[in-house]
Amino acid sequence: MGKASVGVAVCVSLCVLILASGTAAQMQSPQWRPISPAELQMAKPLVEPDADAEALIWEVRIDDSSDAIITDAYVRIKIFTERGREKFSKFEVAYLQNASKIEGLHARVIQPDGKITEITAADIFERDIVKASGYKQRAKSFAAPNLVPGAIIEYQFREVKEDILDSSLALDLQLEIPVQTLSYYYKPYKTTDIQFKLYNIDGLKFQPAAGGFF
Repeated sequence: MGKASVGVAVCVSLCVLILASGTAAQMQSPQWRPISPAELQMAKPLVEPDADAEALIWEVRIDDSSDAIITDAYVRIKIFTERGREKFSKFEVAYLQNASKIEGLHARVIQPDGKITEITAADIFERDIVKASGYKQRAKSFAAPNLVPGAIIEYQFREVKEDILDSSLALDLQLEIPVQTLSYYYKPYKTTDIQFKLYNIDGLKFQPAAGGFF
């Protein structure tokens, strides 16, 4: 497996297309980040005044440095309205069977008073969402218990794609809800050179970060 070659993609929203190829690592027990009193006390969204929910943290780390592509996602969402509560009362993490797998999906709900409810492995279910002529998309899903306006829900998971040949990865910069902080980290395969193209946005570039990531 070598450095990825130039690929072509169509992105209808803001995105970065990076050229990828392969990784290894293992999901530990969930490491939850501290939640500040200010986050618990937030009564209104900061990015869009009429938003029903807002992501406080949306971080994705893509490790392409070995024989599989490993993606670690960490998301924290604040709920502001009943409509937001209904929208995020159920979660799905989709993946392609035989092409990738989800390892270590963890989630929890934090009430406005700081009380925490963990979603356990017994609360997470797996099902087919698309089946067609050799193509099967599955999802791991869970319901968020006791979710109310003012609560925070956060989740993290790892997606592992093994036996991946040269390919491209699209990093979406336009999400379904407003985001305070959106961060992508990318660790390339045996090189410090990242090839990428910007679609519908200008002026972004990768900067060196810790652990070989950009």
